[in-house]
Amino acid sequence: MSLNAQPELCKSLSEAVASLDTAIVAALGGEPTLRGHPSCQTIPECGELIFIFVVSSLYKLYREAGGDDLKFLNSKIAATGSGVTEHYALVCDLRTFDQHDLRTGSPETMRRRNRCRLWFEQTVELKENDRPVGAPAWNKCVESLISQAINYISTLREFVKSLNGGMGEYVKKEWALIRTRSIPHGDFDKLVYETAGDLGMSRDVVSFRKQHYERIVVELRAQRFDVEVVNFIRKAITSRLVEEFPGVILVPDDLKALGVKPGRELGAALKEAQRIWVDGGCLLTKQAVIDALRQSGKLP
Repeated sequence: MSLNAQPELCKSLSEAVASLDTAIVAALGGEPTLRGHPSCQTIPECGELIFIFVVSSLYKLYREAGGDDLKFLNSKIAATGSGVTEHYALVCDLRTFDQHDLRTGSPETMRRRNRCRLWFEQTVELKENDRPVGAPAWNKCVESLISQAINYISTLREFVKSLNGGMGEYVKKEWALIRTRSIPHGDFDKLVYETAGDLGMSRDVVSFRKQHYERIVVELRAQRFDVEVVNFIRKAITSRLVEEFPGVILVPDDLKALGVKPGRELGAALKEAQRIWVDGGCLLTKQAVIDALRQSGKLP
């Protein structure tokens, strides 16, 4: 494939993305899933870099923009026996294969390495190489991957458009419920940053998300339908941040009820309460800690 052909494929992919968003809005209302997220636009002029760029763009499109919507659609389409969702998994593996250290011999690493190598082998002849060699081979991989992406997105669109009546209405209700009980990574990170700030803490939000996000979302989806998502998640984040204070006897809500303002003042009061309780042999009552805080001037 020549470089001149790639902009046409990228244009077709962008059109497929826009068409899927249109179908999703028609089915569910609300905001589009992919929101016009750029799939792949300006492509660097280097064979292997072109491929890495396209993989990264598709990964961001699927995982960051598509999020839970695409995961939900994947689960429904996979149940029909269609193999088209293998493309989604392939992009995730290729992105890890190209952009992360895979020197370990873990079963998961071996699975990723074997899947990627098999795809390369099926797309271009590797001979005795581990990866494609030369611009023509890499361009062929780019062409194949974008074509698969167009097919994948188009299949999702047709599935969404088919959700009318009968089981289709049930799937839409299930999907709407998932949407109301989920939160994008960016919004979650913002809540972590704000909540940690209210507690007077400094926390690596990405590390916190990797540690707690999945479990918090599972807990969220176990709540009643009318749960207030942001409040629930903020409380879940707060409880986990507070757990990082060993031996806490007072929680932020206790101190707020006593008139302590969110931010550094609250964080300082929490730390002082912890010190008082630990210094007391972890035997003091909550009221005794509150009295000691008043004497220390940490309470209004």
